[in-house]
Order: sequence, then C-alpha cells, then structure tokens
Amino acid sequence: MYFPRIHRRNRLMRKRQLLKWVLTGFWHSLVVFFGWYFLWDSFCSFESDPGGDGAVSDLEGFGTVVAFNSVLVINLKILLEARHWNGLLLGTVLLSVLSYPAVTILTQQWLMVNFFSNAYQFR
Repeated sequence: MYFPRIHRRNRLMRKRQLLKWVLTGFWHSLVVFFGWYFLWDSFCSFESDPGGDGAVSDLEGFGTVVAFNSVLVINLKILLEARHWNGLLLGTVLLSVLSYPAVTILTQQWLMVNFFSNAYQFR
C-alpha cells in the first residue's frame, strides 16, 4: 500500500462491512439454493436418469438453474447498491446476465460432447 492513511479512514473497508457482505451473500445463497430445491423437488425428480432414456440429468439441470439465479441475484444486488447508474454499469450487468447462459450452452453442447465423449469408454 502506498498510502495506508487513506485506507484507515475508509468506512467501506472496515471489518464490519466485510462481515455484512459475507452474511448477506450467505443468506442469498441459502435462499436461492433451498428455494429452487423445494420447487424442484415438487415438480421434478433428482434421479440421475429418471426416464431411462439417457436424457440430461435433473441434477445437472438443477445446478444450472441455481447457478444462473445466483448470477441474477448478484447482478441485481450490484444494481441496488450502486450509487449512480450509467451506461457502463448497465452494460456490464446486462453482458454478465446474457453471457452466462451463452457460455453455459456452449460448454454443455461443445466441450462436454467433444472433450469427454470417450472418457467412459473402456478399451
């Protein structure tokens, strides 16, 4: 640190603020996970292959939904806590929300199929 005096006076860099943010993040993670857990348990099954037809596992779908909703909650929290909304902030939040499904789809379709296709074949 070049100027430690500056950081001592910053109220946003105190341990109390850090604890507040950690506890808020923990609360959000509990709400997102268990909210979707109980909703998913009501309508779907957590079996690895419920239909026996080799379809995508419901557990993988559950993980994807929980992760996407975590991204949404984090970005909404950023928007709520921002002092000023400008084009750069809105653009990066929008880019983050839209790029997550795109990266997830590309990863699920291309990387998993091409990279791990021969992983479970015994020779």
